[in-house]
Amino acid sequence: MRRLDQHLATAAAAALRDSGIGPSNADLRSRMSSLPALLQSSGLAATCAFLLAKAGPPDVVAAKALLREAAETARLAVEQEPNALLVALAGVDEHLLAIAEQRAALLGMWLSRLANAQFKAAERAGAR
Repeated sequence: MRRLDQHLATAAAAALRDSGIGPSNADLRSRMSSLPALLQSSGLAATCAFLLAKAGPPDVVAAKALLREAAETARLAVEQEPNALLVALAGVDEHLLAIAEQRAALLGMWLSRLANAQFKAAERAGAR
């Protein structure tokens, strides 16, 4: 079994890769950089609701990644729309939800780290 960090790093890399937003996008970097603090201060549900309400491309990428991981942890159908997943999380057992929140916080850190690393790499490549 892979370590949790490996799983979350892979999930974060896939979310950024599949987003269709280039690594040099400052809005993507900014949103991902704010995730750890948002998750720490507001929690998973409030953070995802905020991101879905903002609905900018980086916001949706972040919300989908967090909700997908939370749904897998809470044993929900991952294929649901983000708003439906958010509603479904409200009915999850409190212990599974606590685990999902902790994993979301770790995923938020990975999204932040990888988005920043990709932005810096694109910045250096553009400076050449």
